[in-house]
Amino acid sequence: MLYLQDQINLIFVARLGDSEQLAAVGLANMVIMLLPYSFMIGVNTALETLVAQAFGSNNLRQCGLYLHRAVFIIIIIYVPITIALF
Repeated sequence: MLYLQDQINLIFVARLGDSEQLAAVGLANMVIMLLPYSFMIGVNTALETLVAQAFGSNNLRQCGLYLHRAVFIIIIIYVPITIALF
């Protein structure tokens, strides 16, 4: 559904007939989609590795600890990105 929102924005701007506005919306969508998600995917990939190791050693408490640390790190990363994008 997230990608559908961007496509609807592009369709409405494309109907205006101005290629510069269409290019601006496309560039803005790209920056908004790539900047935050690249950090999120990196943190989630590291989390997946750590949780798999902790689960393999049957340490469920460590799995929860890794999850809470990852959520905290993502919040810390997203606050400056959100401010920069606004």
